[in-house]
Amino acid sequence: MNIVKSLIIKKTSRFRESQPSWGGVFFYTILSISFYIFFEGLFILSRPSSFSYLNVIQKTNSLFFANSIFICITTAVLFLLFCLYRLIADNSLKKFVWNIAMVIPSLICAFFFLLQIDNITYIFFHFGITTSGALRFFYIILLLCLFLYFYFQFAPHILELYHLIGYRIPHKYFIPALFMITIGILAITYKPNPASSLAISQQNAMVNQKKPNIILITVEGLNATHMSAYGYERNTTPNIADIVETSLVGDNAFTNSAKTTGSIISLYNGRYSTSSNVLNPPDILKGEDSYLHLPGILHLMGYKTVQYTFPYYADAYDLNLLDGFDSANGRSFMKGSLFFFLNHYNQTDNARFLYEISSRLIDRLYHILYIRDMPDYRSLVQGKSYTYHDLTKIENAINLISDSNQPVFIHMHWMGTHGPLFESESRIFSADREEDSQVEWDADFYDDAIKDFDSGIGYLIDELKKRGFYNNSILIIMSDHSMQWTNSKRIPLIIHFPYDEYSAHISANSQTIDIAPTILDYLGMEIPAWMEGSSLLKPIDQRYIFSFDTLTGLGENGTSFAYIKEPPFYQFGNISVIYCNKYFRLDLINKQWFTEEIEGYASPCTEETLPSSEVVFELMLDHLANRGFNVENLTLEDIMVIE
Repeated sequence: MNIVKSLIIKKTSRFRESQPSWGGVFFYTILSISFYIFFEGLFILSRPSSFSYLNVIQKTNSLFFANSIFICITTAVLFLLFCLYRLIADNSLKKFVWNIAMVIPSLICAFFFLLQIDNITYIFFHFGITTSGALRFFYIILLLCLFLYFYFQFAPHILELYHLIGYRIPHKYFIPALFMITIGILAITYKPNPASSLAISQQNAMVNQKKPNIILITVEGLNATHMSAYGYERNTTPNIADIVETSLVGDNAFTNSAKTTGSIISLYNGRYSTSSNVLNPPDILKGEDSYLHLPGILHLMGYKTVQYTFPYYADAYDLNLLDGFDSANGRSFMKGSLFFFLNHYNQTDNARFLYEISSRLIDRLYHILYIRDMPDYRSLVQGKSYTYHDLTKIENAINLISDSNQPVFIHMHWMGTHGPLFESESRIFSADREEDSQVEWDADFYDDAIKDFDSGIGYLIDELKKRGFYNNSILIIMSDHSMQWTNSKRIPLIIHFPYDEYSAHISANSQTIDIAPTILDYLGMEIPAWMEGSSLLKPIDQRYIFSFDTLTGLGENGTSFAYIKEPPFYQFGNISVIYCNKYFRLDLINKQWFTEEIEGYASPCTEETLPSSEVVFELMLDHLANRGFNVENLTLEDIMVIE
């Protein structure tokens, strides 16, 4: 051992005195990337996410694929630096180029340890980069210290290790062999995306179609029964009430998902959550489902498509909705971007893994460098919505329409009505109360939050009229789900068309998945066969409305959602059916049956027209079975009826 040690010292001494070791740089880089991808990959693959459905082989494939991709990219950069090094005659410049090369693996190691420190502090102390606020500059200092350590202290030991390996295996074989193995792994693990060339819809005659601006506004957890536009005794929505009589109004509208994610995706694609298998994070769109949606059709028609929602739960890119939005919450991942390349030329699982492993670092770097703030998902779940700037979304939408030279499709999601606690500017209905007297789901403060939303709508309408866009715009107002993440309450559904076209009240039940077909019908487009909703421009009869929810229970902060990744129902804990004013719900996990009447239902229903529980139960089984769910263990005899 002493002989080997002396050889290492002698080799590294000669290296430091003569010329830099490019083999050592390549070795350090490959080692740091492999270490980074392996441990970051284990973290991503082991937590509840869209990868939870994958088996061990599929997860391993994604891990090796990502490792190979990153090694190929970084070694290509190193090779360019090596070529530059060989072309330079000046020794001081040579040394400078080599030092630049050494920065790459040292930074990778520093990034990795920064993420691990952030993980630990956030998990155990609820403090991390996302919550650092004005203290984020400390993370810049931490990152710099980590980099200096790995550059000056750790790197020499890695180079010594490389020379020890070189003592056993000639350098000229070692690095090429590693690179060839990496290429081989990449070739084996690569799987193309079979849906990347999918045509979204039959768009044959788009040139002469009418193309008004389309402004879609969804509001968080809003019950129609708390809106004066729907007959509520408090004057919560005077501005919306002004346009109701000149709009197409769903008097009895319901969501198809009790969760924001499922509702937004159903809104985009006109399909049930059971058809796209997206209900609540960590669900994402996969395969051809990523390309089947209204924003993609509108984009092909020449619309500029922009989304102002919020990350993770409603962000198009986070949910893997592809070829739909030019911009989503300030990010643009269109053609030519890395995101576009990854998703179009790689299978969904590999592409999402690369995206996750990249965005975890990039988002945090942007945050600590004051480029773009990261949202705190924990605070969002707890009902703190003040960081999402609802009025800014409206300002951005108005400016976008004014500045655009093409028709615009905008989706905004209003967060001010997100509970269980509410922060509002109005303080009309809670004026005689102290702010700290607010209890969870407090009606006074909730109504004030609704009044704020209505004021925002009033401002939007005034600006559209002032700038001459009101009669060239479709304005859609609806909620993602009813209050407290439920699907048993009526929600608003109001569509105002240019020049007050199609003004009417729809008494039959309407639903979220009707929006996309209605827009296409108005534009004169053929409604794709994969859409499951109906155009509200055509007469509709009373029908069954299917809706879905996760398994829900009481947790530390009130309502909590249990994540299930196992068959036969995965995240689908409940399936509901609404017919006329009767609500039926089946708890798929606990096998319990609930029925109730819809509060404030706006149309008459008779007992003779209502279906029996047996009929509805069979409809539920057929719906699930037709979409690939195993319902063999569901029988009416095993169901417990809850009064």
